[in-house]
Amino acid sequence: MFRSKTFTLLLFLLLLALSAGLSRYLSGRWLSLAEVKVAVSELIAGHSQPPAEEATGLPPRPGSEVVQLPSGNHGDEFSCSVKPASRITERQGQEIYHWVDEQGQAHFGDKPPESTTAERLAAGPGQLDYFALTVNYPAGYVPADVQTAVQNGGRAVYTIYSGYLPLANMARANMVVSVYGNEAQYNRYRRKIAPDLNTQGLAAPVAGFYSWAHNEAVVLHQGTSRHTVQVALHEATHIINAHNFGKTPRWFNEGSAEYFEKLELAGQLKTVQLAEEWLNQLNRNGPLPLYTLLIASPEDWNSSARTQLYANAWSFIYFLMLPKNHQLMAQLQQQQALDKCTELDPLPFFNRHYPGGLAALQKDWYTWLQTPNKTPVRY
Repeated sequence: MFRSKTFTLLLFLLLLALSAGLSRYLSGRWLSLAEVKVAVSELIAGHSQPPAEEATGLPPRPGSEVVQLPSGNHGDEFSCSVKPASRITERQGQEIYHWVDEQGQAHFGDKPPESTTAERLAAGPGQLDYFALTVNYPAGYVPADVQTAVQNGGRAVYTIYSGYLPLANMARANMVVSVYGNEAQYNRYRRKIAPDLNTQGLAAPVAGFYSWAHNEAVVLHQGTSRHTVQVALHEATHIINAHNFGKTPRWFNEGSAEYFEKLELAGQLKTVQLAEEWLNQLNRNGPLPLYTLLIASPEDWNSSARTQLYANAWSFIYFLMLPKNHQLMAQLQQQQALDKCTELDPLPFFNRHYPGGLAALQKDWYTWLQTPNKTPVRY
């Protein structure tokens, strides 16, 4: 009798998952593994699953682990799709007109007065159409101008990446950023679309997350407008990474997002400032062995070691983005862009592409970390 009831329950759950999956397929989105887990747990226990026990360290592992939808601070990060990527094209520049007013003064502009005959000149220089951006403010007051900041910052990130990737290998992104000024509404939405996001052991709420399944970066406004903009740019970088590189190693995805979070713009000059908080932590605790950083599992990233991993990932990406390492970073990005469905194995890659292999790369990274008076990276 017990076996019969268990079989019936399992069959019901299987049919439920298949039905939900078919529904999501027909609507254009696959069902997230995280959503299936939550639905099943609620049916069985009436509430979400208890949190898993956190790992306490980073033991050496025999090899890197590939996970389709990793559980982490950014929900379901990437799911491989056969849908072709949109190519980046040049957007038509604004038309420029020349006219003379009643006082004989010459004028140039994109909107001539209706009462004056104007000469149409050649269109101004066009811009590459890197992405479409939508910024939503679902709940609460947000004083920051996130729309402009992400528009300009996202374009700068794409421009920097274009120095490493051929334009033909880059992909246009549809970027959706939702900024909440109300923490309760933010947490409710977070639990809905990113139920696997690990917030255990954190002193403050997670300030943002990214869901590939929903193609959405979600940000909580906390404290200052500057901080909100930085978090928004961090999450927008995850969108750009997902479209251009697909399934990336966690150290690359988080390290590059932390890197571009410190991006500052002044006219055509792009400056990536050093993250002093991460440098201070590395000065206190020392860097991890590079091998340990590169093969850290999703469980490691969700453990008590997550802060240490973020600091090391940021510093390693910053080191790779130095001008002297441009060729290596170009090879890394191009390799990742070739196969968006397979996570790059960094150990053979660096052993093959860096003179002296992983040991020499770690030594040079450590040497840079110990260098006083580091200068920001400028483009």
